[in-house]
Amino acid sequence: MSDDRDPLDARLVAEGDLGTLFAAYYPVVLNRLRLRLRNDGDAYEVAQRVFERLCRELMGGKAYPVPFRVVVHKAADWTYKAFLAERHREQGDPLPDEIAGGPDGGIIEVEERAWMESLFRRLPDRERQVMTLVHLDGLTIEETARRLAIERNAVDQALHRARRRLRELMDDG
Repeated sequence: MSDDRDPLDARLVAEGDLGTLFAAYYPVVLNRLRLRLRNDGDAYEVAQRVFERLCRELMGGKAYPVPFRVVVHKAADWTYKAFLAERHREQGDPLPDEIAGGPDGGIIEVEERAWMESLFRRLPDRERQVMTLVHLDGLTIEETARRLAIERNAVDQALHRARRRLRELMDDG
Protein backbone atom coordinates (compact mmCIF):
# COMPACT_ATOMS: atom_id res chain seq x y z
CA MET A 1 0.00 0.00 0.00
CA SER A 2 1.23 3.45 -0.80
CA ASP A 3 1.63 6.48 1.40
CA ASP A 4 -1.30 8.06 -0.48
CA ARG A 5 -3.49 5.99 1.83
CA ASP A 6 -2.04 7.41 5.08
CA PRO A 7 -4.65 10.18 5.59
CA LEU A 8 -7.51 7.71 5.09
CA ASP A 9 -5.91 5.25 7.52
CA ALA A 10 -5.44 7.99 10.12
CA ARG A 11 -9.10 9.00 9.76
CA LEU A 12 -10.31 5.38 10.10
CA VAL A 13 -8.18 4.89 13.23
CA ALA A 14 -9.50 8.15 14.72
CA GLU A 15 -13.09 7.15 13.95
CA GLY A 16 -12.54 3.64 15.32
CA ASP A 17 -13.57 2.07 11.99
CA LEU A 18 -11.22 -0.87 12.38
CA GLY A 19 -13.32 -3.15 10.16
CA THR A 20 -12.79 -0.97 7.10
CA LEU A 21 -9.16 -0.38 8.00
CA PHE A 22 -8.37 -4.06 8.52
CA ALA A 23 -10.33 -5.12 5.40
CA ALA A 24 -7.97 -3.03 3.28
CA TYR A 25 -4.82 -4.59 4.75
CA TYR A 26 -5.94 -8.18 5.36
CA PRO A 27 -5.40 -9.45 1.78
CA VAL A 28 -1.96 -7.83 1.61
CA VAL A 29 -0.86 -9.34 4.92
CA LEU A 30 -2.36 -12.74 4.12
CA ASN A 31 -0.61 -12.94 0.73
CA ARG A 32 2.68 -11.91 2.30
CA LEU A 33 2.30 -14.60 4.96
CA ARG A 34 1.32 -17.22 2.36
CA LEU A 35 4.58 -16.55 0.54
CA ARG A 36 6.59 -16.86 3.73
CA LEU A 37 4.83 -19.80 5.35
CA ARG A 38 3.79 -21.75 2.23
CA ASN A 39 0.85 -23.17 4.12
CA ASP A 40 -2.57 -21.54 3.87
CA GLY A 41 -3.70 -22.76 7.30
CA ASP A 42 -0.65 -21.26 9.01
CA ALA A 43 -0.96 -18.05 6.98
CA TYR A 44 -4.59 -17.60 8.02
CA GLU A 45 -3.73 -18.31 11.66
CA VAL A 46 -0.87 -15.79 11.72
CA ALA A 47 -2.94 -13.15 9.88
CA GLN A 48 -5.68 -13.60 12.46
CA ARG A 49 -3.15 -13.09 15.25
CA VAL A 50 -1.79 -9.94 13.56
CA PHE A 51 -5.18 -8.28 13.40
CA GLU A 52 -6.22 -9.44 16.87
CA ARG A 53 -3.06 -7.81 18.24
CA LEU A 54 -3.67 -4.58 16.33
CA CYS A 55 -7.29 -4.54 17.43
CA ARG A 56 -6.30 -4.93 21.10
CA GLU A 57 -3.73 -2.17 20.81
CA LEU A 58 -6.00 0.26 18.97
CA MET A 59 -9.00 -0.45 21.21
CA GLY A 60 -6.70 0.11 24.18
CA GLY A 61 -5.91 3.60 22.91
CA LYS A 62 -2.44 2.92 21.51
CA ALA A 63 -1.25 5.65 19.14
CA TYR A 64 1.50 4.94 16.65
CA PRO A 65 4.13 7.54 15.69
CA VAL A 66 4.40 6.06 12.17
CA PRO A 67 1.79 5.50 9.44
CA PHE A 68 -0.53 2.54 9.95
CA ARG A 69 0.84 0.80 6.83
CA VAL A 70 4.24 0.62 8.57
CA VAL A 71 2.66 -0.66 11.78
CA VAL A 72 0.68 -3.41 10.08
CA HIS A 73 3.72 -4.77 8.24
CA LYS A 74 5.90 -4.61 11.33
CA ALA A 75 3.18 -6.37 13.36
CA ALA A 76 3.00 -9.04 10.66
CA ASP A 77 6.78 -9.56 10.89
CA TRP A 78 6.74 -9.84 14.67
CA THR A 79 3.77 -12.19 14.69
CA TYR A 80 5.32 -14.33 11.95
CA LYS A 81 8.57 -14.60 13.91
CA ALA A 82 6.73 -15.41 17.14
CA PHE A 83 4.73 -18.10 15.30
CA LEU A 84 7.91 -19.69 13.93
CA ALA A 85 9.57 -19.54 17.34
CA GLU A 86 6.53 -21.20 18.89
CA ARG A 87 6.60 -23.96 16.27
CA HIS A 88 10.30 -24.59 16.75
CA ARG A 89 9.92 -24.73 20.55
CA GLU A 90 7.14 -27.30 20.14
CA GLN A 91 9.35 -29.40 17.88
CA GLY A 92 12.51 -28.88 19.95
CA ASP A 93 14.42 -27.47 16.97
CA PRO A 94 16.94 -24.62 17.26
CA LEU A 95 15.56 -21.29 16.11
CA PRO A 96 16.48 -20.10 12.64
CA ASP A 97 18.64 -16.96 12.40
CA GLU A 98 15.71 -15.13 10.81
CA ILE A 99 13.85 -15.10 14.14
CA ALA A 100 16.51 -13.17 16.06
CA GLY A 101 15.15 -10.03 17.66
CA GLY A 102 11.50 -9.35 18.33
CA PRO A 103 8.85 -6.76 18.89
CA ASP A 104 10.91 -4.72 21.32
CA GLY A 105 13.83 -4.22 18.97
CA GLY A 106 13.29 -2.54 15.65
CA ILE A 107 10.40 -0.13 16.28
CA ILE A 108 12.85 2.72 16.81
CA GLU A 109 14.51 1.75 13.55
CA VAL A 110 11.13 1.72 11.77
CA GLU A 111 10.14 5.07 13.27
CA GLU A 112 13.46 6.68 12.33
CA ARG A 113 13.31 5.31 8.80
CA ALA A 114 9.73 6.54 8.31
CA TRP A 115 10.69 9.97 9.65
CA MET A 116 13.77 10.18 7.41
CA GLU A 117 11.79 9.03 4.36
CA SER A 118 9.23 11.76 5.01
CA LEU A 119 12.02 14.35 5.16
CA PHE A 120 13.71 13.02 2.05
CA ARG A 121 10.44 13.26 0.08
CA ARG A 122 10.78 17.03 0.33
CA LEU A 123 14.06 16.97 -1.61
CA PRO A 124 14.56 17.09 -5.39
CA ASP A 125 14.76 13.64 -7.02
CA ARG A 126 18.54 13.29 -7.31
CA GLU A 127 19.18 14.51 -3.76
CA ARG A 128 16.45 12.22 -2.42
CA GLN A 129 17.95 9.24 -4.26
CA VAL A 130 21.43 9.94 -2.94
CA MET A 131 20.29 10.52 0.66
CA THR A 132 18.18 7.34 0.60
CA LEU A 133 21.00 5.20 -0.75
CA VAL A 134 23.61 6.59 1.63
CA HIS A 135 21.64 7.13 4.84
CA LEU A 136 18.86 4.54 4.66
CA ASP A 137 20.35 1.77 2.54
CA GLY A 138 23.89 2.18 3.92
CA LEU A 139 25.73 2.40 0.61
CA THR A 140 29.09 4.11 0.40
CA ILE A 141 29.57 7.16 -1.80
CA GLU A 142 31.34 4.99 -4.38
CA GLU A 143 28.54 2.38 -4.38
CA THR A 144 25.96 5.14 -4.69
CA ALA A 145 27.82 6.64 -7.66
CA ARG A 146 27.93 3.25 -9.38
CA ARG A 147 24.24 2.54 -8.65
CA LEU A 148 23.16 5.91 -10.06
CA ALA A 149 25.74 5.86 -12.87
CA ILE A 150 27.17 9.24 -11.87
CA GLU A 151 30.55 10.48 -10.76
CA ARG A 152 31.63 10.28 -7.11
CA ASN A 153 31.91 14.07 -7.08
CA ALA A 154 28.25 14.37 -8.15
CA VAL A 155 27.25 12.21 -5.18
CA ASP A 156 29.27 14.43 -2.82
CA GLN A 157 27.63 17.54 -4.23
CA ALA A 158 24.12 16.05 -3.99
CA LEU A 159 24.78 15.05 -0.36
CA HIS A 160 26.02 18.54 0.46
CA ARG A 161 22.99 20.21 -1.18
CA ALA A 162 20.56 17.77 0.41
CA ARG A 163 21.99 18.24 3.90
CA ARG A 164 21.88 22.01 3.49
CA ARG A 165 18.22 21.85 2.33
CA LEU A 166 17.29 19.56 5.21
CA ARG A 167 18.91 21.93 7.74
CA GLU A 168 16.91 24.80 6.22
CA LEU A 169 13.70 22.76 6.36
CA MET A 170 14.31 21.81 9.97
CA ASP A 171 15.16 25.40 10.93
CA ASP A 172 11.94 26.65 9.32
CA GLY A 173 9.88 24.40 11.50
